[in-house]
Amino acid sequence: MPVGAGVVVVGIMSKTHQGRISEAPLFREVVFVNRDGVDYWALSLEAYAVLQATRPDGPRDVDLARFRLVRDRVDWGRAMDLAEALRVRDKLEAFCRQVCTR
Repeated sequence: MPVGAGVVVVGIMSKTHQGRISEAPLFREVVFVNRDGVDYWALSLEAYAVLQATRPDGPRDVDLARFRLVRDRVDWGRAMDLAEALRVRDKLEAFCRQVCTR
């Protein structure tokens, strides 16, 4: 969401693809980003990795390709901690293997 001057209220209720609902720890993964001169709020790469890893049919090819492009910018240890907190570490480990071995 683009932001300008002023106050922005952010409310997050996240649900992994496995149906686990959690207000935290994903809330702590909201980051302020400036890309190409546009300011907006987004989830961290680590949070997106966890969400993609828990897709019911497994990660899509397009998501694997995108994460291969940015894999060096992902803090995989922090992503594993996040996945552990959501009890989906096994899914993230499988996703990481697919992203990092090609």
